[in-house]
Amino acid sequence: MPPELAEAIGPVIVMISIGAFILIGMKMRYQHKAKQLEHQKPVQDLERLGEAVDGLYERTSALHEEVVELQERLDFHERLLTESKEEKGEEL
Repeated sequence: MPPELAEAIGPVIVMISIGAFILIGMKMRYQHKAKQLEHQKPVQDLERLGEAVDGLYERTSALHEEVVELQERLDFHERLLTESKEEKGEEL
């Protein structure tokens, strides 16, 4: 793997990993909250939990869009690198 490609992929992998850890942590937190709420005011608390899930869905969708955009950028740069290498190879 060329070093330029590794440098381009690194930030994408880090962003995806961070997003995954955040989502896993939030899921665990809300599962714990849901268990606590079972013994309390169920209707109001479930409404809050539903709002929290909706918020998580929106955040996840936004992260997904960012990852797709980064993947498109990465593909573009990979094509540029490949074309550049091919042009250099033809000149020799």
